[in-house]
Amino acid sequence: MRGAREYEFAAVGLFVSCGDAGFLRRLLTAYGYAPAQLDDALPRRLLAYALLHRYSDLRWYLQQLPSPPSLTLDALAPTSAREAGPGPTDHST
Repeated sequence: MRGAREYEFAAVGLFVSCGDAGFLRRLLTAYGYAPAQLDDALPRRLLAYALLHRYSDLRWYLQQLPSPPSLTLDALAPTSAREAGPGPTDHST
């Protein structure tokens, strides 16, 4: 099947990394993402693909992941990918 590779990484962000930012960042860079590709839009794209995923279950996601600061999709997006991109002061590799 052909499609955006981020469709599959949405499941990895939820089921494998369970919101662990460091793990997801290492996984994505090992797969071939450049650090510049781990931008602020990535968590929103991963959440969109997670919601569109064939086996999506938003209720389960909300039970498993850390609580977002508010109950909006914009607040949930960084929680689902837990800020896979480096933050402004995060210079770790």
